[in-house]
Amino acid sequence: MSVRFHKILIVWAGIVGVPNGFGTIARATGDTATVEEGNASKNEAPPQPDMGALKKLIAETMMGKSPLVGKAAPDFTLKTFDGQTSMTLSAWKGKKTVLLNFFATWCGPCKQEFPGMVNVYEEYKSQDVEFISIDVGENKGADPQALLPPFVKQYGLVWPVVMDEEHRVTKAYGVGPIPTNVIVDRDGIVRWYQAGGLPEHMFRTQLNRVLRSSKADPVKKKP
Repeated sequence: MSVRFHKILIVWAGIVGVPNGFGTIARATGDTATVEEGNASKNEAPPQPDMGALKKLIAETMMGKSPLVGKAAPDFTLKTFDGQTSMTLSAWKGKKTVLLNFFATWCGPCKQEFPGMVNVYEEYKSQDVEFISIDVGENKGADPQALLPPFVKQYGLVWPVVMDEEHRVTKAYGVGPIPTNVIVDRDGIVRWYQAGGLPEHMFRTQLNRVLRSSKADPVKKKP
C-alpha cells in the first residue's frame, strides 16, 4: 500500500464509523476506537480487505456519489426504537422531504454530528422536512431496545429513530461507512447521498438545494 493511500485511509476512518465487515479496515489504520466500539472482535484474525473495492468506496461515498441518486428511494418499514410502532418511508411521499441518517450508538462521528442535526431539524421541520435516523446495528449480543432509549434522550433526537436489525435497509442503500446521510425528495427520489460526519452547514446547504428544486418543479395535480 502506498504511503499516500495509507494517509487517505487514516483520514477516512477518522470521520466515519466502520460497521460489520469493515472493522478490519479500521484496524489497518489504527482507528482503535472504531474497533473497540464497533462489531469487530478483537480475538478474530482479520481477513484481508479488497483494496480495489475500498478505493472505489472511499472515492464514491466521500464525494457524495451513489448510483441511487436520481432514482426512486428503496422503500422500507422498520420498527421504532421502542419496538411499539413502525415507520414506512413511502408514507411521506408527496408530503415531505426526508433526510435518512444511518448511524449506530458506538459510532463516534455519528455522535459528533447529532447536535448540528438537532439545530437543523428545528429550523426545517416547519418546511415539510422530516428526519429518520436508522440504527444499522449494535455490538454483538447488545439489545438495541435497551441501548437506544437513553441514547436518543442524551442526544435530543426528537425525530423518528428506527432499527434495521436485519440490515436489509442498510444493504438496499449501499451503506458502508457511517454516518451516511441521504435526502429523499417529496416525490420519493434520492437527491443527495453522503458518507462521513458532516458539519451543520452542509445539512442546510443540501436541504435548501433540494427544497428549491422541489418548488421549481410543476405541481402535479391529481386527475
